[in-house]
Amino acid sequence: MAEAPLIEIRDLTFGYRREAVVEHVDLAIGGRDFLALVGPNGGGKTTLLKLMLGFFPPWRGEVVRRLSRRRGAMGYVPQFSSFDRDFPMRVESLVLMGRLGASGLFRPYQRDDRRRAAQALAKLRLTELARLPIGELSGGEVQRVLIARALAGDPEILLLDEPTSSVDPGSREVLAAVLSELNARIPVVVVTHDYSSLARQVTRVAFVNRTLSETAPGRPLSFHRHPGEEPPAELAEHAEHAAPALGRPGEVAYAPPGRPSGEGER
Repeated sequence: MAEAPLIEIRDLTFGYRREAVVEHVDLAIGGRDFLALVGPNGGGKTTLLKLMLGFFPPWRGEVVRRLSRRRGAMGYVPQFSSFDRDFPMRVESLVLMGRLGASGLFRPYQRDDRRRAAQALAKLRLTELARLPIGELSGGEVQRVLIARALAGDPEILLLDEPTSSVDPGSREVLAAVLSELNARIPVVVVTHDYSSLARQVTRVAFVNRTLSETAPGRPLSFHRHPGEEPPAELAEHAEHAAPALGRPGEVAYAPPGRPSGEGER
């Protein structure tokens, strides 16, 4: 008997100021999925991620979460640009925040909290930076710290918004390796404009532009393109994969570069 998905989205519609941003979205995320959400700016990728997290109530439809109710069960890494690097805090203190509430609300950090935070720092190769103020780190290092904070909470699923933006090549390699290791035991969902840097880790690709279309890496993806609209950058950079789609007006087929044929299919 197949396991029920950890997150299931059913006929979801939501927007701002009476204008729908995502509509009629159906999506199920299983226990070992590595899902990339791609699409144009303003297409609804980040909004969809926040709906999964429960930040907004849907206008229509529902999000079913089959996760424990403890704090940290849903690990979330926001966009780097939304983080204030001038905030006066050391690296280790920020990562420890991922353990808030793990031992009970308003209780001080326990020995186990500090152990898990240290493990998360080591996994992201940040141990030597633990005592530094956040403001002294590079963009790639800050991004790794934010991921370490999410990992310290021992998440059952990890959701990341543009994790490779403003990240140097070295940090990108560390990030890809860590996410691949995590995906051996939990699902990973990534909003990204830089699909190619995680192509070998991704097992599913969903194109979000108000509605959602999905494919497995390396297989054709058909999505609606409005008249005069250019393909999003993450698709255009792989234009050799583009082809007319089934003769339907306004449709484009795209086969994203992924793992070798058959690898990672589930």
